[in-house]
Amino acid sequence: MNTSQKLRYTLSTKPRQRVHGCLNWYNILNIDLTDCWGIRLRKGKKLLGQIFVEFAETPKKQLTAWLFCFAINPLYRENGYGTMLLKKAEEFIAKNSDAEIVLLHAQKESEDTLIPFYEKRGYQKAQRDPQCNDEYVLWKEL
Repeated sequence: MNTSQKLRYTLSTKPRQRVHGCLNWYNILNIDLTDCWGIRLRKGKKLLGQIFVEFAETPKKQLTAWLFCFAINPLYRENGYGTMLLKKAEEFIAKNSDAEIVLLHAQKESEDTLIPFYEKRGYQKAQRDPQCNDEYVLWKEL
């Protein structure tokens, strides 16, 4: 295998980043990601996927990690890259914080696919979030 074709992860903490849309990969967003970490999976120069992490305290002062903007390039789906990227984010959280709970939203438009994906990886469905398009919140203990 050519070394330029090896899989590699990159970590970014830039405050402004170009992010691929979760529902439409080709919709590029320029968003403020102050105090967030972006993890990207690449193969050579090709971007295969992305996931972002933000830490927050609950009202009971419990540190949690929120995952967001998790997306895999449609050209590379069904190859295990989503699972790899999700595991890498969980490893990053465990290594770099005291967060014991990981939270994320399943976009309503794709929840029939996303919820089984997350449940297979140990996440549990909580409730719908009325402040976020009534999407399901899923959680997992690390």
